[in-house]
Amino acid sequence: LQERDKYLNQIQNKQSQILHENATSIKDCLASVESKDRNFWSRNIRDDDFLQLRLGIGNCKSEIEVNAPEEHFSLEEDNLLKLVYQVVQNHKELRDVPITFSLLEHPLSAFILNTDRKWQYLDEIILQIVALHSPMDLKIVVFTNSENEKHWEYFRFLPHCWSDDKEQRFFATTLEEAKDVSNYISEQLKKRTDKSQNAQKELQEGDTVDKIPYKNYSPYYLIINDDYQIGKNVPVIQELMKYENNYGFSLLIVEDSLKMLPPKCQSFVQIDQKNGAIMDQEITSESQTKFLLEVNPRVSMRSIAMKLANIPFSSKEGTTTLPASLPFLDMFGVSRIEQLNVLNRWKVNNPVTSLATVI
Repeated sequence: LQERDKYLNQIQNKQSQILHENATSIKDCLASVESKDRNFWSRNIRDDDFLQLRLGIGNCKSEIEVNAPEEHFSLEEDNLLKLVYQVVQNHKELRDVPITFSLLEHPLSAFILNTDRKWQYLDEIILQIVALHSPMDLKIVVFTNSENEKHWEYFRFLPHCWSDDKEQRFFATTLEEAKDVSNYISEQLKKRTDKSQNAQKELQEGDTVDKIPYKNYSPYYLIINDDYQIGKNVPVIQELMKYENNYGFSLLIVEDSLKMLPPKCQSFVQIDQKNGAIMDQEITSESQTKFLLEVNPRVSMRSIAMKLANIPFSSKEGTTTLPASLPFLDMFGVSRIEQLNVLNRWKVNNPVTSLATVI
């Protein structure tokens, strides 16, 4: 029995190690942005941990299933059997491991923040997202109000908050701006739903519909709304709630109270001063996963955003299409007019050859 207990401990320690490695900490996210290590922008749409967030430290159900004789009434006390039951009980949970929450598995979710560390905690969540997911794979859309705008100000620099052509910024503080951004997102949603419907019509007998259509589309859109009084008047937010399938959009609502959430919001994370819990609408002890908040270094998201803004990247669309135009100097392989050496070109000019130019 002792050998079996030791063996189970080894397996659980390995599981715990894997959870710690996969759930990247805030400290490691900061290091990734600084050093551009292997974790930096490493998660893509087909990864199981895409948009999986580390919330805190707690206990979770073990992956080990330990079988033992069923407990039954007996006139004689069996001490060895008691030890067996104790071993089973000790290996039902993994203790002090990272607790994570997937925005893919919960495309409509909410964070209820009852703490004076509200914005600091949100900064830590956003840091995880922008450090581990590239702007090619993920776009972040923010619908906020004028009062909270100052807390999201760094989003003006984040490359995740812009369309690939840099013509549309996914940040709105007024209803007019919200409708403009909403129209763009609605257009993307319509393209995807139309494509999915056409693919469904072309299915032959015996084929099945893809139950996870979001993997067929890129980029993925994460929509954050910190004032549902504004959010309920944004067309695309209401439109997304009508679909059961995930077409590459997740909606995260940030509020101070459960009363402010839409009825269709089934999953939410509640954060207090030092503790948190993942819950669903039926709030029971079995449906809750509790955790402790971690003590992390202070995050300067403006500084992070400025560093990310200076990192060059190519959109996935841009890698497969010809550019719409080329600057004149680029055609000659120079960056300044002086490098063209115009005077020397004029002196040695020969019309027969100089009329030719680079195309």
